[in-house]
Amino acid sequence: MGLVTEVVPDAELMTTARQWAQRLAAGPPIAIRITKRMMHKQQTMSLDNALEDAALSTIATNYTDDVKEGIAAFHAKRQPNFKGK
Repeated sequence: MGLVTEVVPDAELMTTARQWAQRLAAGPPIAIRITKRMMHKQQTMSLDNALEDAALSTIATNYTDDVKEGIAAFHAKRQPNFKGK
């Protein structure tokens, strides 16, 4: 599923986990919320239904202020300031 991004020694686990958590927390709240919902919900769906759900979720997020902010920040080469709207 591509859920493992990094493998670290036990001694580095908590530091690495906190870094990932901070990175996720700085992301767009709406997209993160929808992604979490999809991951839970789609475990019991057929592939066709899961793909349809993913497409509808993507369309729903395309019209948020956070998407506009992400695009603007990318073009301005700055960090985005997501507001969850």
